[in-house]
Amino acid sequence: VAALGAICWFAFARDCWLPFVPAFIGNVVATGIITGYTRYLDRKDRETLMRLFSQHVSRAIAESMWEQRDQFLDGNRPRPRKLAATVLFTDLRNFSTVAEKLQAAEVMEWMNEYMEGLAHCVEEHGGFINKYMGDAIMAVFGFPIVATSEADIRRDAANAIHCSLQMGEELGRLNENWQKLGRAPVQMRVGIFSGPAVAGCIGSKERLEFTVMGNTTNTAARLESFAKDYATEDICRILIGDTTFALLDGQFRTELVQSIELKGKQEVTTIYRVLGRSL
Repeated sequence: VAALGAICWFAFARDCWLPFVPAFIGNVVATGIITGYTRYLDRKDRETLMRLFSQHVSRAIAESMWEQRDQFLDGNRPRPRKLAATVLFTDLRNFSTVAEKLQAAEVMEWMNEYMEGLAHCVEEHGGFINKYMGDAIMAVFGFPIVATSEADIRRDAANAIHCSLQMGEELGRLNENWQKLGRAPVQMRVGIFSGPAVAGCIGSKERLEFTVMGNTTNTAARLESFAKDYATEDICRILIGDTTFALLDGQFRTELVQSIELKGKQEVTTIYRVLGRSL
């Protein structure tokens, strides 16, 4: 507009009249259209990002992801990303025994209360809930803010252990409340493994699902389901792999379980059981 005004004035001073108002209105209209379209694209990208992640991470992390959206979005899909992550799987040990004695609405209420408690633990320790699977969850530590230093990778592994221990404490509190309602107490199994993984979206344009895949994810799932009756006295049985154990620097009390080829895997994995925090 300033340039347009200067040109019109320069021409007018030399006895040449140029229409300023129509050009000015055209500039304003063009600016409005461009600004509106840009905001529409930003809103569309934000909705895509938030739809995929806002219910899985804290609001602060979701906002941080939006501020760094160039790193996450490629068109309408999140970019595939390599990461060094610690993956955590949980499952209830005697879910079916309790659920078959409840009405459908009671089962949903029970699970929602349980999942809300676990989700709070994951969020508090900087984790990302990737999936809810019936009475199980999959959480990732090391995403969406990808760990790049050794210190960050060690922190994520320790956060996953702290989270699982807090889950056990939360389940103990919930069991006390449930027993007052006449429900039998339940136990939880946790499997944790650290290593490289790939984060990205799978599915069609109409329905996308964000997931973290790779050997690390598969091993964590195998650890959760390993020897389901092992250490049944624990309200929360926590098994970790050797890669996670190597990152903990003695912060937790552990015991060696065994070295074994887990189901569907050819490499030997050394399994440790987490007993608690170091004194």
